[in-house]
Amino acid sequence: MTSQEIEHDATVDTGRSGGQRPGAGALRWRGLASRGTRVALLLVVLLIVVTQLDRYTWASAFPTEWTLNVGAQISRFLHFLTQDFSIGSWTVIDVTRLIANVIGWPQDMLSHLMTDGFVIPLGKTDGVTLPPVPWFSLVFVLMVASAWLGGRSLFVLTSVSLLYFLVFGLWSSAVSTLVTVVVAIPVGCGLGVLLGITGYRSRTAEMLLEPAYDIMQTLPIFSYLVLIVLFFGFGATAGLIALVIYAMPPMARITTFALRRTPQSILDLAAITGCTPLQQRWLVQLPAARVTLLTGLNQVIMLTFSTVIICAIIGGQGLGTDVLRSLKSMRLGAALEAGFAITLMAIMLDRACRAWVMRRPTHGEKRRFPMLTALCVGMTAGGVIAVSVFPDLANFPDALQSTPGALLNDKLRVFNLAFQPELSAFRDTVVLWLLRPCRGFFESLGWLPTSITLGAIALLAGGRRLAVLVMALLIAVAVFGLWPKAMLSLYLVSVSTATAVLIGLPLGILAGLNRRAFAILGVVADTIQTLPPFVYLIPVVVLFDVGDFAAFCAIVLYALAPVCRYIAVSLQQVSGEYKDVAAMTGCNGIQQFFHVQLPLALPQMLLGVNQTIMLSFGMLVIVALVGSQGLEASTLVAVGRVQPGEGLVAGLGIAAFAIAIDRIARAASRKLLPEFNRGAERKA
Repeated sequence: MTSQEIEHDATVDTGRSGGQRPGAGALRWRGLASRGTRVALLLVVLLIVVTQLDRYTWASAFPTEWTLNVGAQISRFLHFLTQDFSIGSWTVIDVTRLIANVIGWPQDMLSHLMTDGFVIPLGKTDGVTLPPVPWFSLVFVLMVASAWLGGRSLFVLTSVSLLYFLVFGLWSSAVSTLVTVVVAIPVGCGLGVLLGITGYRSRTAEMLLEPAYDIMQTLPIFSYLVLIVLFFGFGATAGLIALVIYAMPPMARITTFALRRTPQSILDLAAITGCTPLQQRWLVQLPAARVTLLTGLNQVIMLTFSTVIICAIIGGQGLGTDVLRSLKSMRLGAALEAGFAITLMAIMLDRACRAWVMRRPTHGEKRRFPMLTALCVGMTAGGVIAVSVFPDLANFPDALQSTPGALLNDKLRVFNLAFQPELSAFRDTVVLWLLRPCRGFFESLGWLPTSITLGAIALLAGGRRLAVLVMALLIAVAVFGLWPKAMLSLYLVSVSTATAVLIGLPLGILAGLNRRAFAILGVVADTIQTLPPFVYLIPVVVLFDVGDFAAFCAIVLYALAPVCRYIAVSLQQVSGEYKDVAAMTGCNGIQQFFHVQLPLALPQMLLGVNQTIMLSFGMLVIVALVGSQGLEASTLVAVGRVQPGEGLVAGLGIAAFAIAIDRIARAASRKLLPEFNRGAERKA
């Protein structure tokens, strides 16, 4: 049969009878009916299997004698590797500490330049102490650089941020944090670009790197903090390495994506002009993809700043240490001051890097650059000399400093005392009617019925490969003896994410339909998403004490911003042409929303929900500090007991559930809405 005959048969009117072939509409409905029959049959079989499995104890609670204590074996191997293993006179610790010294050398030099100063030896004497760059010189240099890079808007942002650090007495901590991230961000971006190029050049390398990226992004940072301390020691360099490991994967992913989207015409032009493959990569493709690469740079910056507090646990210095110290002493005001300082610095560096990457200097600006450089160097040298002669100039005047944190603590204490009965009643109601029933339900889920159920969902969503992957991940969690605590982690993520979606849905819809509300949401979401996750713990602990409810509130607050943003952006990006056509056909506002905007925005909304689930998994490691009892608590205990194997296995258990749910959600989105996804890909 020819293609023309097939097309003719597909367009035959469905109203004809007899032996004639059905039309396209009938074929489609028959396909849907047969697919629905298969799904219904699979669900019936699944229900029968799960019901029968519930009768067996071994299918519900994984037998202890079947579990593998991999964590203890990994810990023993790592201790052997770090304490007993050697090649000649070199031990593994010698090698890793040498690497740490090399990596930490730029950070040490910048620390001496900015915070500690230098000691210049002079013969047999103690030498001369050269003070660090004083605050007024650094302020001058940063303001000149911001004005040159980004103009008035960046200049104002930088000025406000620096004034905030000075007035609230956070200058020394802010400079220490700036030194760390100024080294961590280029290293993370550089490694990410190199790995991204490797994945672009080799499909095999990309297939091997993708699971590594997934594990690095979903593995709780506490799981590899012990490994970092074990191999690289305790201190600022260990914190720097942790920042790089955590923040690098997004840059690698986006680099591969950006290189694959390079227009063929640009590559042909580079080849015609005689560029070698190496020159094409570095001089043509990467500069052409700079707009896309900016997204990776933004993610590296934000993830770096979101981790500075966790790195304070292993010796990192700066604002993260201030937040952690305030959290331990329950001083909300001081913690918020330092947390907001981290947010300001993150936004300031993000805008500065964006301006630097995107700027195209004119001839006049190129001529002014040496003059501005000489001016900044002269101001720096002059400031160092002035402080050497007049040491009091090194400190910002105490009379101009303010500490509103103490006042905020007092106000919060008064509020807590006044409304404690109402707050307790609200907490008890949520715990009684929501958290406790959900926790009981998740604790009752057996390992085998749950694995089969999620495997069946994966089969329907993405096929056999996805089903095998999901079941393998979940069964591995049970085999390693992690199932009971994994259910507690899954319960907390599920309930918190569902609550965040229920609250964020109307707020996101409002912002998506109203320009003014959308602008307000953008500012609020940027502030919330750049605040360190630790900051969310302080108000909920002060108001509601530690426990599941405090962890639930912290995750909901953290996940609310991305839910609202994704929903609002999804609705805003629906083309006005669709709405115009709907209005011309007589649809009112409600009909336009439900029949046009919402269906077109649904794929991106589903992506937002999926990203929110992943963020909630990432927040688990933070809420372990306020009394959650799942696998995240095991990773925290492993840090305190220096048990790297146990912490790593517990973190991999969290990563297994996160990857399984992420893959199912992606496959379901592609399956349910293929035409919208294809349209979005073509538009992208």
